[in-house]
Amino acid sequence: MSGPDPSSGMGADGMGLDAPEPGFPGAEEPEERQRRRPTVRGALVIGARTTSGLIGVAASVAVVIAAATIPLPTWSVTPASVVVTPEAAASRLVCTGSPLRLADESGEGAGTSSPLVTPVTTVVGDGSVDVRSIAQSDAGTGGTDDAPVVLEIAPGADGAPRLDAGAQASLIADGDQQGLATQTCAAPTGRQWVVAGATTIGRTSLLSVVNPTTVPAVVDLEIFTERGPVSAVGMAGIDVPAGAQRVIPIAGFVLEAESIAVRVTSSGGNVVASLQSSTIRTLEPGGIDLVTAAGDAGRSQVVPGVVIDDGVALAAIVDRGAGYEDAATTVRIVAPPVESDDDIGARILFVPDGMTVAEAEEAAAADEVIEGGEGAATAEVDLTVARPRLVETHLHGGEVLDVPVPNVGTGGYTVHVTATEPVLAAVRVTAAGTAGTDFAWVSQATGLADDAIVAVPDAVDPRIAIANPRATDAEVVVEVDGKPTTVTVPATGSVLLPVVGDEEVRLSGVAGLSAAIVTGRAGLLSVSPVQPPAAVSRPVTVYP
Repeated sequence: MSGPDPSSGMGADGMGLDAPEPGFPGAEEPEERQRRRPTVRGALVIGARTTSGLIGVAASVAVVIAAATIPLPTWSVTPASVVVTPEAAASRLVCTGSPLRLADESGEGAGTSSPLVTPVTTVVGDGSVDVRSIAQSDAGTGGTDDAPVVLEIAPGADGAPRLDAGAQASLIADGDQQGLATQTCAAPTGRQWVVAGATTIGRTSLLSVVNPTTVPAVVDLEIFTERGPVSAVGMAGIDVPAGAQRVIPIAGFVLEAESIAVRVTSSGGNVVASLQSSTIRTLEPGGIDLVTAAGDAGRSQVVPGVVIDDGVALAAIVDRGAGYEDAATTVRIVAPPVESDDDIGARILFVPDGMTVAEAEEAAAADEVIEGGEGAATAEVDLTVARPRLVETHLHGGEVLDVPVPNVGTGGYTVHVTATEPVLAAVRVTAAGTAGTDFAWVSQATGLADDAIVAVPDAVDPRIAIANPRATDAEVVVEVDGKPTTVTVPATGSVLLPVVGDEEVRLSGVAGLSAAIVTGRAGLLSVSPVQPPAAVSRPVTVYP
């Protein structure tokens, strides 16, 4: 085997032994690849390519901008529709009728209800009003003067609502049932709250549900107490026939409840719910009241018409001790169920008539902020004059909380309740005097339209309370007995004015304001909220 020839300078693979392999260090590139100088032609080629690229990009951008800015042809079809204005129908208002007892006149039949006294009905307004009695009632009053009253109000010529209203007054002096009970007639609805009542010893709460329509209603009840929601048989699917009243004792669902609120929901016909609350302390009558349904829950509630006629006499009643605890001025707050179990903070401010919220807050904070309503009346406090009171407290969803407010002096107040979650509010006020003791549940008020009419119950010493929650003063025209007077209701303040019983009061300039009628004196008391006009039919667009 012969090896490579040293003299040839070639290796076995035919390559020179001294020649480096291409691509390795030391290998030499061809001359033309080592030195490639730019030429004019090359520069022109590169420039042309760059320019072409830029022109393409610019063209693309121009197309995008044009697509976004130049209107393109469109094609659309407007769906066929018809604007239908429902035929204006009569609106309805309902008053509950006679206060009831859970027995007949002889004291027998404790499981049934019967009338205590025939109420006096007042109807006022512009329209043609048909007054009729409910034909059927659990209390056996159907078709009589003691039955609930329905006001059928014909619409105006243009379908607009007429300013019409109704009210009832009952003065009860029947053994262990004594007091003054008034109410304004209310419009039926499918959902409502009633905040009042108790089922402890000597306290009776009767829920009235009236169906004034021609359609049967099925009613569901939700009852809440200081212990939370109530679960009991018979609270759902309660039949209320057309043109009938059902009377439902709350004690049939829950006993020994100090604080009650009821949510009433109906399907089918709309209904009007109210609650009769009465108190007997041993053999001493403690008062009676008829409470109409409240508005919706909200983070801010206004309760006008809280009147203390004699703060000194009231303090003396409360100081009697056991059994008289609920005679104290008390704010009831209801928190509908919520998903969170966190505390719901609540703030209660008593604002005397003629004072603004800011003034009341400053004066109350300088005086005393009451935590949770704890506190007792003291001899050092002057109870002959109205004074602001501020209370801070908390509760949980699904709970009803009663907050006693001590040292509330003589005078008129609007109570403001604010909370971190939607709540409902009412105030229980006790009157003491020569007629004995009575009490009233004052419900949160609903905002009014610009014009309102009020039917003043035929009762002693009627007054109207007007509250202004707005940030500016309100110039309100109050027409009493045909004589108009302009009254300034201060921003966030209220006024209390005398009116005439069994007559009408017309209000103008009250959009967003609220009002209540206060009646009674010397141990008699009742307060009824002024109701806004019933809703009317509005045009509806129909798409076939």
